[in-house]
Amino acid sequence: MLLGLEVELWTLLLALVLVPLAAVALLNLALRRRGGVAMAWGGVIFVLMAALVAVLVILDKVRF
Repeated sequence: MLLGLEVELWTLLLALVLVPLAAVALLNLALRRRGGVAMAWGGVIFVLMAALVAVLVILDKVRF
């Protein structure tokens, strides 16, 4: 695998993990007085956000 493609792949994987993680962390921070987001809902939000980011990355690659 070429080095440029490998770096791009790691960047995409990093974005795929960090964006949903940041969304759940911000929700926990915003809902701190109510106990934050439950672990199950945090997992659901994480999976949905990761799927959304993946679709956006695919659409970006298709459009160039």
